[in-house]
Amino acid sequence: MIGYNYGYPMMEYGYSTFWWLHILFQIFWVAVLTAIIVMIIRWRSGKMSCHHRHSGSSAIDLLKERYVKGEISREEFEEKKKDIG
Repeated sequence: MIGYNYGYPMMEYGYSTFWWLHILFQIFWVAVLTAIIVMIIRWRSGKMSCHHRHSGSSAIDLLKERYVKGEISREEFEEKKKDIG
């Protein structure tokens, strides 16, 4: 009976009674880290950056926004404004 662990014979080989809890904990953290990495990649690539912001905007509002940002010149703004309206 030397070395016998009174009902827990696997303890002497390094296993605990809650080995399954340890495995679930590892799976949880791998899932959390994977989700964080995916979110960072999507954020860096621009997929999560306010892409629904223009869903309710009119064409003239979008045109004004592009003009304010400097994406188009005054002449382009006036031409496109005439085309729209």
